[in-house]
This record gives sequence, C-alpha cells and structure tokens, in this order.
Amino acid sequence: MKDNILLGSQLAKFFGKEKGLITYSGTLAIELALANLLSKGNVLVSNRVCYSIINTIIKLGLKPIIVCPRNGLYFENNEIEKIVEKEKIDCILLVHQYGYFNEINSIKEKYPNIKIIEDVAQSWIVQTKEQPIGKYSDIVVTSFGKTKPLSYGIGGGLFYNDDVDIDNIDYCDNDSRLNEKITYAYLYPQCNSIDIKELISIGNDNVLNQQNNSKKYYQFLKKYSFIKNYYVGKNSSYHRYVILIENNDKYKRLVELLKKSKIEYQLLHSVYLEDLPICKSEKKLNIKNNCNNYVFLRTRNIDIDNQINELKEILKRV
Repeated sequence: MKDNILLGSQLAKFFGKEKGLITYSGTLAIELALANLLSKGNVLVSNRVCYSIINTIIKLGLKPIIVCPRNGLYFENNEIEKIVEKEKIDCILLVHQYGYFNEINSIKEKYPNIKIIEDVAQSWIVQTKEQPIGKYSDIVVTSFGKTKPLSYGIGGGLFYNDDVDIDNIDYCDNDSRLNEKITYAYLYPQCNSIDIKELISIGNDNVLNQQNNSKKYYQFLKKYSFIKNYYVGKNSSYHRYVILIENNDKYKRLVELLKKSKIEYQLLHSVYLEDLPICKSEKKLNIKNNCNNYVFLRTRNIDIDNQINELKEILKRV
C-alpha cells in the first residue's frame, strides 16, 4: 500500500496534483474517483468513451448523461456550458479524447460546484501557457494501457489534492477478506513494480514520436481538399491522428481501400446504451450519430514514410 502511494505521489506532480495512487486499472481509478466525489447525481460523459466508464457510473448508482459531442470527437468548452444549462450536472467525466486538450479552468470558474474528473489517459505533457494539464480538475485519472502515451501495459492511477477514501480497498492482507465494506479490487499488484522515471521517459518519447508523425501526416494531407486535417500543434498528444473525409462517397471508397492495405488506422466508434447489458433499463439521453466520416491514423511505432507512401497511392484511387 505504501509503495502505491509513494509511486502515485511521484507521478502526481506531472498532473498538477499533490498525491496519487497506482491502481490495478484505469477503470478502478475512475470508480474510486467517482465514489469519492459523489454519492448520487448526474455525470456528464461523451458517448465516445470506453463502455467500461458508462458501466462504472451506473454500477455506483449514478446517472450517466451521455451526449455525442457536436464535432463527433470531443466536448468543446462552449458545448459543455450549453449542456449544463439544459441538464442538471453534478460531475463531468472529461476525457481528453484522442489527446485533444480541454481547458478546465473556465469551466471551474463558471460552475465551481460541478466536480470534474479529468481522464488524461490519452494525453501527456499537454498544456497551454495558462493551464498545465490536471491543475484545475478535482481528480485526475489515467490508464497505463499499452496503447496510451504513458504506457506500462497494465494498471492506472488517480491523482488528487484532497484526501480520498481508500479504506474499502482490498489490500490483499490477512484480514482484507473479512472486511464487509470492501467493494474495490486491490491496487496495483505488489509483485509488479513500476519505475516512474522509466514510465515518464517512455511517455515523453511516445508523445514526441506521435507529434512528429502527426506533423508529417498534416504536411502530406493538406493538399487534399476533401480531407479536413486536424493538426493543432503541441496542444495535442495525438493518441491517434484525426482526419475527416467531407464527402460520403469518398469516405466509403477510402475505407474500402484501407481495409486492403497495411496502413494502421481505426474508424469512429460510439458507446450505445443498448449494447451494454447493465444499461438495459436506462433512458437513452441525447445520443445521435454525426460526423461519422472520421479516420484515425496510428501515430506511434510505425514507419511513417511507408505509411504516407501507401496512403498516397490509395488517395490516387479515391
């Protein structure tokens, strides 16, 4: 337990917090964060997030307010304000989706009573001059999954300033199984060790690699008028590089060709309540399909020159 707190505290300062815990998974970190901030209420969340986040909200007896972002990718600040005016929101679980950065300070200034959990699993060393990532949210959570900028293959963490209640965690000690209040899995396994310096070094290298590859994608793709290019400089960690195909027929043709290629890409996916067994009785809230013509190009651990050359040939046929 002490090791988890020590490791978490070493990493916390990079997320603008004083304390931290290394957890078994990113989902457990989110569950602990929600449980400490709310006993009841509504949680605003995007339908672009991992389904396990929605399940966790409902598991805790909270109500998810699931909204498809207007741009189809991530919430913009003015969009959050409009949602808050229409719906009673007690907490915002704000994911920096695909590594794009939200400025939290303006939300907190306008709505100081709304709790904000900042999910930075797709972001690292992302900041503006006014706002380092994590500084203004109530709790920061992350995942160390193998595809994330801060990669360790397994585990996650939560980072905070005010103390969080961790008395109901199974620490795998001799008496833990007898504790009736235990509701959460144990923290990061003691048999594993995380080298924080190595983890940070990996994160720095990953993001630099992603940013450089994204810049090359941008320089190449800006010549194609039917592609909207999402290069935004260093204010993104580029978990995936996002492009929008503004012609439906060209999008369908591109996807057809990509499936036959060796280009590493993903297509947009959404979380729909009907797909989640735990959500069968939940009312569908504000879910809609829009901006489905996105393609996400992988930015890490790739031969970017070969990827671009193959993409060049494909775009000739679109």
